[in-house]
Amino acid sequence: MLSVMGKTPSTPKAGAAAAGAAAEEDRWSRLQRTVHERLDPSADYVDTVARVVDHVWTEEQRREATAALKRYRDEGDTSSPLCRILINDYNMQEHYGTTKSHREFIVKSYRRLEPYVDAVDLATAEAHDLSKYSLAEAVGYTQRWVHKQDGDSWQQALGHHYSAHPHHPQWFTIARTGDGRMTRAALQESLVDMVACRWERELKGREDAADSELVDIAPGFLERYEREDRELVRRLMEDIAAGRK
Repeated sequence: MLSVMGKTPSTPKAGAAAAGAAAEEDRWSRLQRTVHERLDPSADYVDTVARVVDHVWTEEQRREATAALKRYRDEGDTSSPLCRILINDYNMQEHYGTTKSHREFIVKSYRRLEPYVDAVDLATAEAHDLSKYSLAEAVGYTQRWVHKQDGDSWQQALGHHYSAHPHHPQWFTIARTGDGRMTRAALQESLVDMVACRWERELKGREDAADSELVDIAPGFLERYEREDRELVRRLMEDIAAGRK
């Protein structure tokens, strides 16, 4: 029923909702103050956010942020104050968008190269780089590639990423497994990764790009591999360019 002023009367439920919203705003303000109370007066906002997340937030806050980022990724939900700091203020949303696009090109590249990469399956392609959505990596990747800063968070994120994914030749250096040689599956996935990067970034996602164009990868990218693996990748690229299945 409307009141004489034309407004819906307040109800206990509405009052509780308003109180809850006010509490969230107060919590948001307190979190913002934590970020703005800089660890280093000379640091800029981006560096401050990265350092606060890495060194000031409690484990409980980090767990809450992880859950909030998952809700953002799955549902687009940015209601959490922690998520608002990371996604909106820190612009982690740009990193998430870049990661989503790269993962889509990973699947496209896998489907194109499938006859040549028999040690890789679709499930592996679809799971590629999922760790980039994690708090452990997303803060550093955003610092480096969105804000163009090479800070401690970026170095930690890169080390975390390499140590979690054997499709990077650096994984075998960090993990110190055997003689540094890659498994066949990891080596083939690493090629799919390079092709996806080239297709998306250098060939602008052209659907008419030939296989020979996709594997026309700058030699410098092959220097990451051990000598024997580098030759295997090079021969695989030659087979793809020539259509030898």
